[in-house]
Amino acid sequence: MKELALLLFTFLALASPAAVSGASSVYCIGYDNKSTPILWITDCAGNLLDETSLDTSGLPNAVTTTSNQVYTVGQDVDFYATIWVNNLDGSLVSKTRIGQVLGALNYGVAATSNYVYASGVNHSGCASLWITKPNGSLVKIVPLGGVSSFARKVAASPTNVYLGGIGWDNSAAFWMTDLEGNSLKKVPLGGTRSNVQSIAVSSTNVYCVGYDQHIAPAIWMTDLEGNSLKKFVLDKGGQANDVALSPQKIYVLGKDSQSYATLWITDSSGTDIQKITLESEGPCYFGGIALSSSEVYCVGRDAAGDAVLWICSHDGHHIQKIILDSVGELATDVALSE
Repeated sequence: MKELALLLFTFLALASPAAVSGASSVYCIGYDNKSTPILWITDCAGNLLDETSLDTSGLPNAVTTTSNQVYTVGQDVDFYATIWVNNLDGSLVSKTRIGQVLGALNYGVAATSNYVYASGVNHSGCASLWITKPNGSLVKIVPLGGVSSFARKVAASPTNVYLGGIGWDNSAAFWMTDLEGNSLKKVPLGGTRSNVQSIAVSSTNVYCVGYDQHIAPAIWMTDLEGNSLKKFVLDKGGQANDVALSPQKIYVLGKDSQSYATLWITDSSGTDIQKITLESEGPCYFGGIALSSSEVYCVGRDAAGDAVLWICSHDGHHIQKIILDSVGELATDVALSE
């Protein structure tokens, strides 16, 4: 299962976009060298507070938090699309198979006070949105695209849900619905072979990251209705995997052309792009990103095969590397609680 997990993680990418908050705890998900899905909880400095097994085996792909819960989505021991609900101390509240039919996959998660949203692909190979109640019980499944489409990540605004991925035509796109999963709209972004790996939304714009038709890491930006499209290329090669927003900056985690774990920092103009190498030994596998009011938190796997948490300041300086677990592990996503 681990080889399959790494393949899925490398090609499809895995996290839930995060807004800026003050952090009291950091929640990292991944799996250990026995393919056990793990929730690691650290303080804001990266000191380990708790380590919880979510299942006997499985692939946890994305995590998000609310004021009192932690939500993780992925595949369970039998490879069913699953949502795990934990308290902030790591204790398990519930596990729910929301895929219902074997073959569905969940890659992203976002939560509001009323619903939890999971993105992925259904058992028929179509991009889909799962809507659950806060306790994880399924409300509905909303098909988004045709066969061979994928919804990678999901973000929610006060009025809409946004899902980034790839359409049936093998090109980057995002879908938007209202909070009930209605009023579906698809917004094409890039040419053939382009791909959206993650998505974030501010009060004015939608930001999608991935790679363009030239296999270069890119940001696509539109207004909240999917209009006024702009694209920024971040580097000559590589892949953008996840995105987080501060009031002034856009933070993108991915890999450069040498497969080094990389953090790009820019603004909504895309004219000043700062590149930070988190790990100068490679290749590395890169997971998710989250922001506190002063720090950037990134997770992945280093060249030694360790599940790691990188912490740096908002300007990309003072990089710390925290080993969550060693040899054969992978951290796939990160979220914060206030």
